[in-house]
Amino acid sequence: MNSNHWAVVLVCDVNGLEIIRSLGGKDIPIVALDSNPYVIGFYWRFVSERIVCPNPLHPEFDLTEFLMEIEKAGDGIKILSPAEDSNVTAIAKSRNKLEPCYKIPFSG
Repeated sequence: MNSNHWAVVLVCDVNGLEIIRSLGGKDIPIVALDSNPYVIGFYWRFVSERIVCPNPLHPEFDLTEFLMEIEKAGDGIKILSPAEDSNVTAIAKSRNKLEPCYKIPFSG
């Protein structure tokens, strides 16, 4: 595995599964995050780690803090790939805090 890069895929339903499939063939370790422990992306062979997290849309859940904790778990370049618009918005609002830790694959 390429230990310098790893990807965090947030929400692993059909959209997230496409991200997982695209990255999986590139030998990049993938951490799959979802609030549903039975989501299809969790069962894909390219996923290195599965993390059941609270629903990112729940008002009491701080997605940014959760992502910062996950970031501490490994070295290298982390690519953050949200698979839903609501998560893109949440990440965009916290971009300044997350950018030192993650590569964010969409413009500001």
